[in-house]
Amino acid sequence: MQYISDSAYLEHYLNTFITELRELGFSVYLDNSVDSFLRTQPQSYILNIPQIQLDEYYYPYSDSVYFG
Repeated sequence: MQYISDSAYLEHYLNTFITELRELGFSVYLDNSVDSFLRTQPQSYILNIPQIQLDEYYYPYSDSVYFG
């Protein structure tokens, strides 16, 4: 994981998250339009994601299938 760009990961994560919210029927406004959003929407939610953490653990994994 040391070679994964954290900014590229976060950008992909947030873009996918926004896409999913829009597919669920939510209107998504970004930081630069929060003021107009709060004035025009009768019911509004603000989602603040202050921290996302990636952890790397090593767990041996095995898979097997038994027949008969």
